[in-house]
Amino acid sequence: MEKERSEYILRGLEDWISVDSIQEGRRPTPEFPFLFSNGNLGVPTKVLYKLYLAALALFQSSRSVSELCRVVTCTILLANPSHQTALNARKRLVQSDDLHPEKELLFIEILIRGSSSCAKESILWHHRRWLFNHIYGGRFYLGTHQSRKWPTSSDLIPLPNIPPDAIIREFSVIRRACESYPRNYHAWTHWHFLMDILYSALFDHEVFPDPYVDVLTQELNALKDWVEHHALDATDSSAAFTEPTLTTSNTNFDATLDTDLDVPTTGTTNIIFEQNAEAERAYKQAMSTLASLTAHTPAHKFDPYLASGNSNTKSLLSSLLPNIHGQGPIGSAMRIAVKLHQYTFRRLSNSFGRDGMGAKPRRKDEEQKGKAIKVLDLLEHSAELGNMDAFPPTRHFVSDPIAAYKGFLYHAQRTGNATSQSIIAFFYSSGYHNVVAVDQAKAQLYYTFAANGGHRGAQMALGYRYWSGIGAQESCERASLWYEAASEQVLSKLQSGPPGGRTLPQTPTRLSDLVGGVFGPGASVASTGLNAGKPAIKAGMARDAGETWEDVLEYYLFNADRGEIDFAYRLGKIFYQGSIYGSPGGIASGSEGVGAVPRNYGVARHYFLQIARQIWPRDPQNPLAHKSLPLKDDHASVGYAAASAGYLGRMYLRGEGVKADPAVAKMWFERGAEHGDRECHNGLGIIYRDALIPGSKPDIIKAVTHFGVAAKQELAEAYVNLGKYHYGKYLIVGFLL
Repeated sequence: MEKERSEYILRGLEDWISVDSIQEGRRPTPEFPFLFSNGNLGVPTKVLYKLYLAALALFQSSRSVSELCRVVTCTILLANPSHQTALNARKRLVQSDDLHPEKELLFIEILIRGSSSCAKESILWHHRRWLFNHIYGGRFYLGTHQSRKWPTSSDLIPLPNIPPDAIIREFSVIRRACESYPRNYHAWTHWHFLMDILYSALFDHEVFPDPYVDVLTQELNALKDWVEHHALDATDSSAAFTEPTLTTSNTNFDATLDTDLDVPTTGTTNIIFEQNAEAERAYKQAMSTLASLTAHTPAHKFDPYLASGNSNTKSLLSSLLPNIHGQGPIGSAMRIAVKLHQYTFRRLSNSFGRDGMGAKPRRKDEEQKGKAIKVLDLLEHSAELGNMDAFPPTRHFVSDPIAAYKGFLYHAQRTGNATSQSIIAFFYSSGYHNVVAVDQAKAQLYYTFAANGGHRGAQMALGYRYWSGIGAQESCERASLWYEAASEQVLSKLQSGPPGGRTLPQTPTRLSDLVGGVFGPGASVASTGLNAGKPAIKAGMARDAGETWEDVLEYYLFNADRGEIDFAYRLGKIFYQGSIYGSPGGIASGSEGVGAVPRNYGVARHYFLQIARQIWPRDPQNPLAHKSLPLKDDHASVGYAAASAGYLGRMYLRGEGVKADPAVAKMWFERGAEHGDRECHNGLGIIYRDALIPGSKPDIIKAVTHFGVAAKQELAEAYVNLGKYHYGKYLIVGFLL
C-alpha cells in the first residue's frame, strides 16, 4: 500500500511526454494525459483543474445516480479535499450500499498518503472515523470500566471495535501523513483516537488479549523511534511523553496493574475539542453561506454622488466649469445628457448582454441552489459532531416535512429548545402534510413547554387556544395571562434600545392593496374614501403608471440640489426612515414597507443640516451654552429648520449615524422647541425624565410639560410618555394607600 499514492505535479502535458521511465501503462497523450508508474498515479495540474470544473458541473445532476456520483465526487476530492458536500454525498452512497466502505477507506487513505494538502484536512480524518464507526458495529464505552479505576473521559464518545490489523495499518497512514505535512495536529488527534480504542480493548476483557497488547507495545516503540528522528515535530512529542510504559510478556497481565498505570486523558480530550471546533467551524460557515443566500438585493441602490450637494468650498477651476447640480439651462442640459447616456447604456446592455437573454437569472438560481446544498451538508456535518443548533429555510431548500419533523423532534428532545417544541406543537395541532395525526393534547403539551421556555409565538398560540377552547377548557383569564406574557416580551425588547426605544419595523403591505383591493381600484373598500390615501394604494397606482422609487428619488434630488427646502426635507426623512412613506403619528411610529429604500443616516443628516444651517449657521463650543436667536416664525425656512432640528436631536440622542451625545441632542431640541416643533418637545421631555445629561437629576415637572406640549400637537409618542407618567403615578399612590 505504501506505493499506492496520488501526486499532483505542477507541470503541463508537454513536460510529461518526454518521460522515459514508463514501466506500466502507456505514454501520456492528449487523449489520455495520465501517468501510472510503479503503482503511482500522476495527474497534470492543468488537466486536474479542467476535470474538477467538469465534475462540479455534473455534480448537481449526479447526486441521484450512484455510479456517476461516485466518479464525480472522486474527481472533486482529488482537486479539493475539503469539499464537504462531496464527502457527504459519498457518505450517503456508503449508507445506501452503493459504495463499499472498505473501498472508501482505501480511497481516503490514498488521498492522505499522496498529498500534503489532503494530509492536513480535518474533515478527511473525521470522514475516516465515521467510516470506522459505520463498518465496525461493536463499540466500547470507556465509562463502563470505572470500577477498574480507569480515569478517562472517553465515555463521552462511542468507539468502534477496530481489529488489531486495521489499527496497525491506520498507524502507518498517520505516520505517512505526518511525514508529508509536519506538525499535523489532526493526524495526531486521530492517533489519540486509536490509542483510546486500544485501551478500551484491553480493559474490556478479564484477560488482556495478546493481539492488542502486541499492537500497543509495537506502537509505543514506534512512537519513541519517531520522536528520536523527528525532534522538531512538537505535536507528537507531547503525546509520546504522556503515554504509559507497559512491559509485556507471554503471560497475562495481572489485574492489579490497573492501579499502577498512569493513563492519560488528553487523547479523548483532544478528540472532543477537535470535534467541537470542527462542528463550530462547519456551523459558522453554513450560517455565513445562508446569510448570503437569504440576503435580498435592495430595490434601489443609492448613489452618494447624487447627494453630494453644493460644496461650501470651491476651487478656482470648479468655479469656472459648469456644475451638473447647478441651476440654469447649462446645468439642466448636463443632467439630461447624463440621464440619456445611462438610459441608453442600460437598454443596450439588457438587449445584447447575456443578462438580457436570461442567462444571468438562470445562472444565479443555479448558484443559489448550490449554496443551499452546501448549507445543508455543512449543517449535517455539524450535527454529526454534536451541534444541535437549528437554521431557517429559504425557497432554495427542498421542502421535506417528514425530515423537518424528525429534526425538530430530535432537537427538542436533546436540548429542550423552545422554538423546536413550538414547531412540534404546530405539527400536532394542524396535522401538517399528514406527518403526524392531529393530537390537540400533545400540541397543548408542547406549546406549554415552549411558552414556559419564553417562545413568544407559543405564548400567543396558547392565549388563542385558551380563548377559543382548543385542546383545553375555555379560560379568558389564562388567555389574557399568556397574551400579557407575549406583549411584555415585545415591550421589553422595544425599551431595551436607545432612549425612546428601538426603531419599529416597517409596516407590512397587503398584496391586495397594491392592486386597489380585491375588486380593483375604485371598486373596493380598500381604495375608496379615506383608504384611497393609504401608502400601499398610492404605491400601487404609481407602479401602474410606470413610476419607480428611483425616479422619485431622482426628482427629489434634482429639486433639493436646486435649493428647494421642502424637497431637501423630504429626502432627509426618506433616508432616515428608510422608506418613501412615513407612518402617521411621528418619527417613532416608523415607516411603510411598501416604499422601502436603503436607510442612510449619513445622507439624512446631510440634508437636515443643509436646512438647519440656514437658521443656525454654527454651533457653540459648549452645546449646553447655546443662545436662542431672535427669529420670526414667518421666515420661509424656520418651520423646516425646526423639524430638521428634531431629527438631528433624535440622531444625537440615539447615536444614529453619529456618536451619541445628549448635550448636542438637547441643543438641537431646544432650538426646534423655540419654534414649537412637537418632536423637539418630546425629545426634551425624554432628556429631563431620564436625566440623560451627565451630572443632572430627573426633572419630572419639566418632562411632563414638554410631553404635554407635544401631545397637544397629536404626537403619538408623547401620548405614550404621558400615559407612562400617569400609570406610574397611580401605582405609587396605590402603594402609599
